[in-house]
Amino acid sequence: MKAVVQIVRDSCVKVSGKIVGQIDFGLLVLFGVEDQDTLESVEKLADKIVKMRIFKDENDKINKNVTAVGGKVLVVSNFTLLADCTSNRPSFCHAGNPEHAKKLWEHLVNCINKNVHCEKGEFGADMLVSQTLLGPMTFVL
Repeated sequence: MKAVVQIVRDSCVKVSGKIVGQIDFGLLVLFGVEDQDTLESVEKLADKIVKMRIFKDENDKINKNVTAVGGKVLVVSNFTLLADCTSNRPSFCHAGNPEHAKKLWEHLVNCINKNVHCEKGEFGADMLVSQTLLGPMTFVL
């Protein structure tokens, strides 16, 4: 399992030109699944995402989580995170089978939604993600 987390001023995901998920401030999470990943490992990841203290506090210290700053989360499935790029042609053999991956992706969204509002893309669709980043920080979990 792999997740890329970015702090965003705003972010949206479109399918066929239509917005299917959108947040104004918070975290954009690109999420990829491998076959050996479990519901339990997704729950730990969701907890980590919600509790990550990566937002600045009133003293300009990175000390607050997404809940403390009133942010939201947008989760987008992304099997390409699991690409093996050792050769010039990426291999996606490490990406989980779609049925398993979709189940875990939905579980991640549901787990995050217990603590903070969570939007999502459309699993398996050709999605266009746009975002306005707040700073250069990107976290790979």
